[in-house]
Amino acid sequence: MDADERPSPFLPVILAWLVPGAGHLKIGKLWPGVFVFSAILPLYVAGMALTGFENVSWERHPIYFYGAHVFGGLLTGAAALLTRQVDPGQYMPDKTTGDLFTAVACLLNVVAIADVWSRCSRGDPETRIQARADADAAAAAAAADAPPQVPSDAPAPAPEASGG
Repeated sequence: MDADERPSPFLPVILAWLVPGAGHLKIGKLWPGVFVFSAILPLYVAGMALTGFENVSWERHPIYFYGAHVFGGLLTGAAALLTRQVDPGQYMPDKTTGDLFTAVACLLNVVAIADVWSRCSRGDPETRIQARADADAAAAAAAADAPPQVPSDAPAPAPEASGG
């Protein structure tokens, strides 16, 4: 695959950050996109539910927010805006677990973003494997059509003896 055929990673990476799985969909990888979305969204929402929907906040939890939640893109933006009025006074026994769930979901999105970047900048692995197989097949076909080559340092064939 030539460098000219590779998509620019800018838009797919931005989409992957904004909505988990969207970057994969942009580059034509349906199942990786569906997998990323279906893995990250439930983990993120479960983490929020375990904390009483108060953990995604740049005011209440700045370290989690700027260290991990910011990688959640629109999920984090929507959650921060929709839950800014939530009262954190209620005791939640699984709060720490919920904090970790949302943080891990956002950090998993970083892995998905890196995958989109890698597929765009180096070319898709399946495409590279297919291109290599095509090149090998073309080389084998060319070698089969070419006349046999005699190495220059090979000894000359012996003259045939005539029995006379």
